[in-house]
Amino acid sequence: MDIPEQVAEKLRTCELPPLSDLTQKIIHMTQDMYADPSDIAKLVKMDMSLSASVLKLANSVAFGYSGKVSSVVEAINRVGVSKMRDMVLSLSLVQQFKELEGIDFAQFWKHSLAVALASEAIERHSTGKKMNKDHTYSAGLLHKIGIVLLAQNFPEEYQKVLHEVEKDEKDLWELEKEILGVSHNEASHYVFDNWQFPQEVSHAALYYNDPVYAPDALKEIIYTVHIANFACLNQGISVGIDRFPESFFDDAWEYMKLHVSEIPEILEEVHDLADQASAIVKAAK
Repeated sequence: MDIPEQVAEKLRTCELPPLSDLTQKIIHMTQDMYADPSDIAKLVKMDMSLSASVLKLANSVAFGYSGKVSSVVEAINRVGVSKMRDMVLSLSLVQQFKELEGIDFAQFWKHSLAVALASEAIERHSTGKKMNKDHTYSAGLLHKIGIVLLAQNFPEEYQKVLHEVEKDEKDLWELEKEILGVSHNEASHYVFDNWQFPQEVSHAALYYNDPVYAPDALKEIIYTVHIANFACLNQGISVGIDRFPESFFDDAWEYMKLHVSEIPEILEEVHDLADQASAIVKAAK
C-alpha cells in the first residue's frame, strides 16, 4: 500500500470524534456475554439521550418487536447483550457525525448500518466456519469510514473528488487515488492499524470492494462484507457518491457456501434491513 508521505503524516495524527467514556464503558461491559443486564442498564441510563434512543429501537416495528418496552433492562433482555453493544456503538457514531460538506450523513449511515446488518444476515445464511463473527457487525459498519476520514482531513481535495464523481464514470476510489494519492479503503486500513483496531475490521475496509487479494485467514469476513455491500447497492442503498460495482467476486459466494437459490431471499432480507438502518438513524437524532 503506497500512500504519499504528506497524506500518511496527516492520517497518522487524524482523529474521529471520540466515543464518550460512558459509551466506551458500555461497549466494554457488553463484550462480556455473561454481563448482568441491570448493570449495563445503569450505565445506559446515565445518558438520557442514549437511553431514549435505545428504548425507541427496542420498541421499533422495523426490528420486528411487538409489545411495549418501558425500561432499559427490558430492552436489553429483549435484544440481547451483543445486540445492545451494536446498538450503542451505532447510535453513538451516528450522533457524532452529522455534518460534512458534500456528504449526506443520513444516507451514509443508512448504507453503513445496512451493510453491518446485511453482513450478519449473510453470515447466518452461510454454512462456513464463521471464525470472525465477533467482528462482523463492526466490519460492516466501518467499511466506508475512510470517506469521512479523507473528507474531514483533506476538505479542499475531497471537494474535487465529489465534483469529479458527479461527472466522471470512474469509481470513487479511483478518483480518490488520482486526486489525493490514497483511496478511502487505504485510508481506513492505515488509520485502523494505527489505532490498533482488530485486523478483521481494518482488512475488511481495505478489501471489501476488491477482495481478490484478501489474506487467507481473513477471507471469511472480507467476503461477507463484500457480498453485503454488493447486495445493499443492488437494492439502491448507497452512500450517494459510490457507484454500483461493475463486477462481483464470484469466489466470495462459493467460499461462503451460499447457493444461487438464496439470492432472492437475501436481497429481500437486505431490503427489510434497510428499514432497521433507517430506524437507527432516526433514533439517533
